Amino acid sequence: MIRDFSIRWKFLVVAVCLVVSVVVIMTVIHISAQEAALKNELNTHIRTMKESMKERARDLAHGLVSIIDEALVTFDISAIIKQVKKSVETGKQSGEPAYIILMDNDSIALIHTLMPQLRQTKLTEPEDVFAIAQNQEVINEFTKDANEYMEIIVPVQLASQPWGVLRIGYSNKRLNQLIKDTQGTIKLKTQEMIVRSIVVAIIYIIINAVIVLFISGTLTGPLISLTKTAEDISEGHFSAADRIAVRSEDEVGILTRTFVEMTHKLRSSHEQLAQYNRTLEVRVEERTRQLHEINENLKNERNRLEAAHKKITDSIEYASMIQNSILPEDSAIARYFGEHFVIWQPKDVVGGDIYIIDELSQQNECIVSVIDCTGHGVPGAFVTMLVRTIWSNVVDSIKTDNGGCTPGRIFSMFNNSLRELLKQDVVDSQSNVGFDGGVFYLNRKRGIVRYAGANVPLFVCRNGHVGIIKGDRQGVGYKKSNPDYVYHDIELDVVQGDIFYITTDGYLDQNGGEKDLPFGKSRLVSIIQNNWHIPMSEQREVLLVQLDSYQAQADRNDDITVVGLKI
Repeated sequence: MIRDFSIRWKFLVVAVCLVVSVVVIMTVIHISAQEAALKNELNTHIRTMKESMKERARDLAHGLVSIIDEALVTFDISAIIKQVKKSVETGKQSGEPAYIILMDNDSIALIHTLMPQLRQTKLTEPEDVFAIAQNQEVINEFTKDANEYMEIIVPVQLASQPWGVLRIGYSNKRLNQLIKDTQGTIKLKTQEMIVRSIVVAIIYIIINAVIVLFISGTLTGPLISLTKTAEDISEGHFSAADRIAVRSEDEVGILTRTFVEMTHKLRSSHEQLAQYNRTLEVRVEERTRQLHEINENLKNERNRLEAAHKKITDSIEYASMIQNSILPEDSAIARYFGEHFVIWQPKDVVGGDIYIIDELSQQNECIVSVIDCTGHGVPGAFVTMLVRTIWSNVVDSIKTDNGGCTPGRIFSMFNNSLRELLKQDVVDSQSNVGFDGGVFYLNRKRGIVRYAGANVPLFVCRNGHVGIIKGDRQGVGYKKSNPDYVYHDIELDVVQGDIFYITTDGYLDQNGGEKDLPFGKSRLVSIIQNNWHIPMSEQREVLLVQLDSYQAQADRNDDITVVGLKI
């Protein structure tokens, strides 16, 4: 019922508003036109009255001028006065004229009907000055003492010479009163016209409202019926469409017929969909049961995998603890060098890099070794444990009493020991394992160092000048390594302040930069040259920051070990 009321009365309100708007506009236009016509008629009447007054004034003036001209010739002033009084007496009832003034060229008033006491007096008012200056007939309109006057000025001649002027004045008081009365009449007529127009407009609006109400019911009835039926159908009552009757062949009838046909199709589709849903529900239940079984299996498998992963992770973390435990303490290196730093960063939890310090029998001798074993992660860590296990035996076996320790002999002996241990000479052996590294021997008493490198260079810095000792291009313990290869020692005299840097290829080969190229030796040399004078701990931070900046978003390639030693 609310929707029925709403659509019908909305239509009614819109239609009535349109009718009211048209009626109001037409009424306003009609009233404005009538009012304008009455005002125009008044203005025309006023102009006519003024013109009539001017004509009467002219006629009177011309008649008096003729009499004045004759009287002046005979100097019969009394005849002039008599005729003027007669003209004034004749116009008293009509109020025309209000006054008559005759004045000579000296502005002396011979006749002044309005103010007789001014006779034989020189007139000096502005209108008097204006009048005596005229030499032809002129009409002057002016206001004096709150009264409006229209004055006709006619020159008077004596013997064809200017003698003075005749002034006949008319008061506009009567004319203004007539205008005021006429305006009042127009106002009354306008009010009556507005009332009549409003009454006619109200009657017209009521008639149109009744007609529109009837039409709105006729037009909106079918639409309201369709709306109610659509609501029933939306609630699932498709039979409601059977109650709709098509009573016309216009657009509403076509809409109704189409709606009924659409409803029948929708009912058929709804029944098919209901059947499909019932079938689908059975399938979904079966599929849900299967997925539940699969999910339980996956959950069990995930639990097994998580347990295995935890076991592996725990093992790797324990292996990391073991690997960290075999690394030397900083205090062991600090006993032999003024300053030092170590960067040891496995790629994974454990790694294939290791560094070792061997303190020899003499307190002034030590060996610092940096080893890069095959692989990284768990395989690399296994190799480091193997290397560390047999390293001390190799170092102890080559000590000499007079010549000191020789790093090259350590590599040569380790090369044979590792190949023999891993059975690298066996043809079908699959263990192609070994390492690259550098062995740095320091003898503080003699002031020398010896270095042997297996694919690992030594960077030497003295007062900012950096040199590179490349070492041998021969790995240790690999299947293809030459068992008879002799690794070379490089011996250098050292002075206090010399700095030595040993790094595995993990630092030098790290990719990054705009072109994704390796970090390279030249960048490392540049860092050393720019920072050799600062403490070794700060140099360590510079090396890490420079590498991180260069690496950016690239992945870490390998384990990284860098050892810096300052004499």
